[in-house]
Amino acid sequence: MFETGKKNTVLMFAYLAISTVLLAGYLLMVALPAQGYDPGLYERGYLYFITFQLLLFSLCLPFWDTRQPPAATVLGYLGRLLWPAALITALSVPLILIILMAGSLNHLHFLWPLSLQVLWGMFILSARDLLAAAPLPKPWPDFCLALLIFTVLVLTLVFFYYYLEFGRLVVTTIYDRDIPAVFFLNPLLTTAGLLHAQTGGANQLGWLPVIYNLAFYIPAILIAGLLTLRNRNKAQREV
Repeated sequence: MFETGKKNTVLMFAYLAISTVLLAGYLLMVALPAQGYDPGLYERGYLYFITFQLLLFSLCLPFWDTRQPPAATVLGYLGRLLWPAALITALSVPLILIILMAGSLNHLHFLWPLSLQVLWGMFILSARDLLAAAPLPKPWPDFCLALLIFTVLVLTLVFFYYYLEFGRLVVTTIYDRDIPAVFFLNPLLTTAGLLHAQTGGANQLGWLPVIYNLAFYIPAILIAGLLTLRNRNKAQREV
């Protein structure tokens, strides 16, 4: 479970390198050149960085190479999902601490946004395994997984935009009570709203969007894991 391999090491290095360049660029070109200390610049950098690295995380994680044989139990399988999601997420912690220390943002807590990222990562990996265990031609599992990630992260935001436009709704904050709960299944929207609330933005929903994510993704991961183990056991019996 805890082996990485050359491919995964390169993947982690690329993820860390891109994140580092992004953070250094923001600090050197935006935050540090500002005259005087402006905590708002660091708060926005904190929000932008975690949101961006969630996108980068979603692009990198599907390429994680799992070399070990399939787990035989549900708990073992969940551990295999947790390990890569938590490991890649942990790479961004030192960079986040740099933002917090540089901006003296001791009041911000990044564990919840990163926990949601780990949960989303486990969902991606469980969906990948379920598609891989399904009787589909070789290109289709990868295509379906990419389509799923694109739909959740991007298309839901497009639908959200048109929902606001055609409904002529006035939304004053990300966690606005007029936003339907289904849109908060998008981890980008939920994470951005949580970060916005942490940095002083209005919050009309409290922790409800986070609860929506937990209530949807945890059962989805468990169901996908059970189906994957069933399909693999069935395939082994037929051999």
